[in-house]
Formats: sequence, structure tokens, C-alpha cells
Amino acid sequence: MSKPLQHNAVQPSQSHRPPAERAAVVLLCVAAVLGPIALGGTSVWARLGLEAAMTVTTVLWAWSGNRSKWLLVMPVFVASATLLQLAPLPDRLLVGLAPVSAGAWKLAHEGMPLAWGCISVDPAATAAAGRRLLLGLATIAVVANLGRSLLYRRQLITAISISGILIWIVAILLPVDQQDRVILGCIDLKGSIEWWKTAVDLPIQTSGVGYLDFVSVGSQGYRADGGIVGDGFGSYICSNHFAGGLCLTLPVALAGFLYLSRGRMPNAARYATMMVFLAAALWTVGGIAQSRAGMGAMLLSSLVLLNLTVARPWLRRAAEIATVGYAAILLAFMGAMYGPFQGVDKLFPAPMQAAIASMLGDARVTAARVALRMFRASPVLGTGLDTYGDIFSRFQPGDLTLYYAHNDYAQLLAETGLVGASVAAVLVSLLLVRGHRFYTLLNPATRLLEAGPWAALAGIAAHSAFDWNLHVPANAFLASLVAGLAAATGTIARKKVTVSPSVASKSVTINAVPTPSRPNASWIIRSGLPALLAVACVGSFIFSSRDAWSQTQQRQLRKALVAARLAADPKRNPSHLSAEPQLSAALMVGARLEKWDPGNTQLSLLMGQINLHLAAVSKSKGEAKLHAAAAGAWFQKALARCAACRGLPERVLSSP
Repeated sequence: MSKPLQHNAVQPSQSHRPPAERAAVVLLCVAAVLGPIALGGTSVWARLGLEAAMTVTTVLWAWSGNRSKWLLVMPVFVASATLLQLAPLPDRLLVGLAPVSAGAWKLAHEGMPLAWGCISVDPAATAAAGRRLLLGLATIAVVANLGRSLLYRRQLITAISISGILIWIVAILLPVDQQDRVILGCIDLKGSIEWWKTAVDLPIQTSGVGYLDFVSVGSQGYRADGGIVGDGFGSYICSNHFAGGLCLTLPVALAGFLYLSRGRMPNAARYATMMVFLAAALWTVGGIAQSRAGMGAMLLSSLVLLNLTVARPWLRRAAEIATVGYAAILLAFMGAMYGPFQGVDKLFPAPMQAAIASMLGDARVTAARVALRMFRASPVLGTGLDTYGDIFSRFQPGDLTLYYAHNDYAQLLAETGLVGASVAAVLVSLLLVRGHRFYTLLNPATRLLEAGPWAALAGIAAHSAFDWNLHVPANAFLASLVAGLAAATGTIARKKVTVSPSVASKSVTINAVPTPSRPNASWIIRSGLPALLAVACVGSFIFSSRDAWSQTQQRQLRKALVAARLAADPKRNPSHLSAEPQLSAALMVGARLEKWDPGNTQLSLLMGQINLHLAAVSKSKGEAKLHAAAAGAWFQKALARCAACRGLPERVLSSP
């Protein structure tokens, strides 16, 4: 058993820490600072950099021997569940487990016998999302384990605090004009066909909403994604994601300020300073960035932070009442937005009814309700991770398409069903247990430094009900860090913490002494699972590297298709310049890429569309027939790989 922890316990020096652990923490700190500044990690290589940091960190941690046990089971279980969504199943079994997916595969193979199908309607997308989820859960496990050390907690909290300050400073110093849409002073978000719509960038690099534009090519046509560009704020493509990033970092920074200023400033001055910064943050998020959901989440995290840090009993009681009351209001509001209730706006005063009705009719409310309908249609295992955008148009016909549900909980239900929800519920339950332990067993003087991650976790939990922050790489990474730190402090709260009355007013902190492994502990738990997790993370990163390279090459194919669309428009191409050279060059790039990424649905679609355009501009009939036949073959490949892919040739001959 470990010794009781004293306020003046001797802290192990940095040199006594295993080098692998030290390197892992440094890597996490660097990623926490740089990820949000790199467009929220949404660029292809920035996301890969974050995934590299998580992979190397997990390997170093597994190698160091300082391993957690219970948190290891969850990422391994999630990996197994993802494999289940990718496994080919007989038609009868698929109909029972995932009726939406079974119907989609039957439509995709219309006229052909269907012997099997996957629960996921887009196996490649599900595999990629499963790999990212595995890395995120592995990061939570690693941080929860390493975070038992005060030294590592300080370093991680410092890095998250610096990240929050940078996010805020960049937003103030480099504002984004809503007409120019230039972010960080040099990155133009505007599209080439319409300034407010991009046909080149990936969905994660847009506002999460788009239109399906009909592109006529000779006697045929297809619908191409035209994602609405983000409004841009600070270093984030979307203002709502800036709000999420600030909500994940600022409470940690303010808790750190309270910790460092204790004994150096009067309590009234310390809390007054914190309130000024919170008010400024609320104004930045709600007033300047115009993120209503972000402002609501920031307010909740502020109340939780006050609840965890104030020492006077009456102030603590007031903070508890305010926190519980505000949380109840948020839950009631969510019920009104996403529930089956009609005429909710009539319950409000007449001057507010128009605004409430407009809010309830917002596209993000529609997106979440579509996700809930998808869940009810396939409640056991969903339709596969990262397939919401593929299925959306089948539940909500029209040219408007949403790539994300703008509600991470509803999207989780739609894509993973009750199985995925159960896994998430286990993680939430563990965090709630540890949070209750942290709140009840440690007094405010002891928990100042560790209060920030809990407040940040509360804020992002609220914001995730109104947006898709957990799909933004940098914010998902920050959420993994604060969740791991929160889980670590919940473990620490089980330790007995004694504080001498003579130093009760001085700087008090807590540090956990790792409990030695039991001699009879199972080797599988102590060494097998960490090794398995490390190998899985390395494998995931290898495939992620291939995906990053593939997406970079596919951008050239998309640019060629945009050039073909512009060339076909007489107003934009008065000189009648041909796009054939660019299309031919893209065709060669795609042919080489197919050898390295043979299962990519988007690549097959792009190659089919390029061949379709080349068939329309070919000078000889024989060449046109060859390209038309190639287009048909590529489209068949795409349909075999994804049961709900967009961009296939339309049966109509012209734009409707």
C-alpha cells in the first residue's frame, strides 16, 4: 500500500523519472500548444502530427512500465467494436442488427444477389474514424496514468494554459473579416467557384454544412459536394470551434492562476481578477465570435470552476445552487430543441417567441433530429462510425447536406447505436464517480490546481450537445488531455491527504505515489494489454499516414474537376481554354494512388468523375468511349466500397 500523502511530501526530481515518461509528457505538451494554432488541427498534416504525438506517447508510456489497468480495457474494446462494424455479415443477420445498412447495401447492389454486407455503409471511413477514436482513448488512459504525478500534472496544465492564452491572443490580434475570410492573415478560406462554397476542401475544413451542386457533363451529370466555408475566428475555421477550444483551455489557465497567486494576493483580488477574465472570455465568445452555444458552455464551466475553488461555505453553497440550476436549464433547453414537443415557442413571452421559433428551426436542430431518426431506424449498432454525412440525404432529401449532426451525442447514437452509447456511458460513469470523489474528499485549498480540467470537461460536455467539437482534431485532443487529467485527480482523491493546521493557508498540493504492482497480478493486464495497445496505435498511425498522403493527392484531382467545371462555363472561360491537360495529369496521379490506397471510396469517385469529363471533351469517339467505360468501372468500384456514396452519375440527363 502507498503511504498517506502529506502536503510537504518530497517530490521526485525530474531526473528520477523514467526518460520515456518524460519524453511522452513533453510530446503531449508540444501538441497541446501547436494543435489549436494549426487551424484547429483540421489540415491534413496537422491532424497527422497530432496522431503522431498520441501514437509515440502511447508507445513510450507502454515501454516505461508505468501502466494503468482499468483504462486500458476501453480502447481495446472500442477497437473490437469497430472491427465488428467492418466485418462482412450474412444478409439475414445484417437486417436484424443494422436494417438501415442492409437496405443501403441492397440498393447499392440492385439487380445483383447480395450475399453479405457490413454494418458500416462506408467501411473505409469507419476504419479511419475507429483508428482516431482508438488514439484518443489511448491518450486518456496514458494521461490518467501519468497525471498521478504532480510534476506531470503541472507540465500538462501549463501547456494547456499556454494553448488557451495563444488561442485567445491570436483571435484578438488576427481578426477575420467576414468578406475576405482570410485566417491567420494568410490562409484564404474562400472557394473558387463561389466565394462562400468550396468544392476542394474536405468536410472537416468547412462549416460542416454544404450543398450538392449538379454538374452537367455531356448527356450525364453528378452531384458534387459544395461545402460552405467556415466563418473563421482566430486560428479556427469555425467560430464555434474557437469557442470550444477556449472552453477547453481557459478554465485550466484560470485555475492555475488561482493556484499560483494563493498567498501572494488577497483572496478578493484573486477572484476579482478571475471574474474579469471570465467576463472578457464570455464577451469574446458570445459577443464577438457570436457563438451562442459556446457562451452557454463557457458559463457552465465558469460556474463549475467557482464551485470547485471557493472556500467559504456560503459561497460554495451559492455556487452549487447556481451550477445545478443552470445545468437543469440547459437540459430543459436541449429537451425542447431535440424532443418531440410541438409549439414550445408558445410557452415563452410574446417578444421572445419569434427568436425561439427561429432557433428551433435552425439547421443544426434538424441535423440532430435526423441523427435521432437514424438511431431509431438502426438502434443496435448504428450505421458505422463517420457515416452520418453519407446517410443524411436519405433521411432528409434535398440539395442541402450536413456532414455532422452538430450534436456529438446524437451522432454517436446514429453511428454506433446502443453498443456505442453503452461504451460512452461507461466512460462517463467512471468520470462521474471520480469527479464526486474529487469534490467530496478534497477541500478547496487542496484541489485548486486540479479544478481546471474538471471545469473544462463540464464546458465541452455542454458544448458537444450543440456542435461537433469532438470531430475537430485539436479540440478532440485537448478533450482527451483534460479527461485524462480529471480521471487522474479522481484517483488521487482516494489517497488520504493530511494538511498541517500551521500551513493550511500556504500552498498545498497533492501528489500520488504509484502503487507497486501486486506480485500475483495477471501478466496480460500488466504487460499484454499495454503492448497490444501500443501495437494497435502504431498500426493505426501507419494507415493514417497513408490516408494523409492520399488526401493530399486527391486535392489535385478535386482541383482538376473544379477547372473542368469552370472551363465549361462560358462566362468564366471566355477564351474557351480546355481543362483536358489538367484532367489528364490528375488521371495519372489517381492511377498511381490507387496502387497504394485501393479501398478508398472518394478516390474511385473522383477518378470516375475525371473520366466522365475527359469523355465529354475528347476529340475522337474511340477515346471518348474508353474514358466512358473507365468512368463506369470506377463508379462501380466506388459503389462496391460504399453503399451510400455521393457523386455517382445521375439517371436524369440534365440539371433538374
